[in-house]
Amino acid sequence: MTKTYIFVKYLQKKETKMLIIKEYLTSIKLDEENKLLFAYDIKNNFIDEQSEGILSEVNELIYQKISSHFHINPEDFGVQIG
Repeated sequence: MTKTYIFVKYLQKKETKMLIIKEYLTSIKLDEENKLLFAYDIKNNFIDEQSEGILSEVNELIYQKISSHFHINPEDFGVQIG
């Protein structure tokens, strides 16, 4: 008799790190694995995932909010003040 073993790999769900900036109707997602920040529009109090874009340039206020919220240097994630 042959025994068959099935191995199931359980994937640990990654924690999504988000910052909501209401005054700009924007949400920012931190992707630590790829060293990127993604920006999304907020429409009708919902994050519009279709509006996803890689964040590369922000104003001073958003730069400071990203830095303090995520405890990162935004420049390490490709974001400059412009």
